[in-house]
Amino acid sequence: KVVDAVVSANRIRSLELQRNNIGRIGAQLIAEPLGAPGTVLETLGLARNDLGKEGAQALCECLLLNTSIQSLDLTGNAIPLELQGGLLQSSMSSPSLKAIKLDDNLAWPPYEGCEQLAKSFVDAIGSDIARTQLEHLSLRHCGIRSTSAAVVCGALSRTNS
Repeated sequence: KVVDAVVSANRIRSLELQRNNIGRIGAQLIAEPLGAPGTVLETLGLARNDLGKEGAQALCECLLLNTSIQSLDLTGNAIPLELQGGLLQSSMSSPSLKAIKLDDNLAWPPYEGCEQLAKSFVDAIGSDIARTQLEHLSLRHCGIRSTSAAVVCGALSRTNS
């Protein structure tokens, strides 16, 4: 209801809902109005809300429709590796998203699957280089190893050439 009110007000540009125990169902409810035409919300902070797989999936779909969100913080939400890749792909397709934070979403210590995140990111950049608006990507404490970090940095350097 809060997000519905914010979206319909068409004045509020930033909504910070960190550490509110929103959960997966709350994320799904938040994503629905954000995908509607006419949304003016530019910043959405959802850090540490235990959004999980279903919540992340709903946000992926929202990002494909939303044309106003410029900054999205999903730090510490137990988002599975494959959906982090999906969020990165959605962010590459978003006409407005300039910053995304996916910090602290992987189990510690890092495991072999972390290489998938780098591959998903590189695939996303490769498919949408011309349209991406992304300027800030934060992947702190996501377990990306040196090889993956090199792959991500290589892909990013190609987008700026």
